[in-house]
Amino acid sequence: MSDFPAPQKVKAESELALLNGRYIQAWEEALSQLRLNAKRRQAIRNYMESAHRIAKKRVQVTKAVGAWQPQTPPLVPTGEAQHMIYDLYESYYQSVYNTVSKLAGVVVLFPEVFGHPPVRSMEKFLKHFAELEPEFEESCSVLEKARKYRTLLDHPAGAPVSNWMTFRTADDRGIVVFHFGSAGRSGTIPEGTEPPPSWFPFGDADWYIDPPFVPYVDAALTELMGRLFLKIQQFGTD
Repeated sequence: MSDFPAPQKVKAESELALLNGRYIQAWEEALSQLRLNAKRRQAIRNYMESAHRIAKKRVQVTKAVGAWQPQTPPLVPTGEAQHMIYDLYESYYQSVYNTVSKLAGVVVLFPEVFGHPPVRSMEKFLKHFAELEPEFEESCSVLEKARKYRTLLDHPAGAPVSNWMTFRTADDRGIVVFHFGSAGRSGTIPEGTEPPPSWFPFGDADWYIDPPFVPYVDAALTELMGRLFLKIQQFGTD
């Protein structure tokens, strides 16, 4: 396990608007002031509970992988620790999908605000809002990358057989779980993957996937929920 050169460092933790209990609670209190029916209140409650859980998981992941921590002495997981980190990544990205789904479950109950966006496919849901207004584009793009990574983790039967490794990056992300493998019979590679860069240690791999930095995903979810809830709040106020 070794470092690879990165074109730039990731943003410092202090520069990111990360999801936390105080932010979630502030929106819980703000939306509780609106006159909403029981179904809408329950959908919002379901989302908020999921948001609280994923905020805690983000903290667990970043601590375990050594995000933003000095690289000397190097943090090199072996054996059981590698599987622990894998489990944390898998749990976090599955929770991202689940939390975005619950956010869609809120949006669909406010057709007066959002019309009728697609909510049965998270890919289409994110694409809809990314194309709807420029303010949604960046956060939806990051969440779409997270969705693709989760798809690879969750649907291995629909993709070429893959392998994985933990790798300590040189861009302050800490330890990342990369998946990689060979192309399919027709030469296709899984959605969201790309040919490995020159530094990749497995020269026979046809593709690999580099997951988005967990705090970036967290910040994207924070921004998206804030913008969507603001529209609901403004509608209720009006």
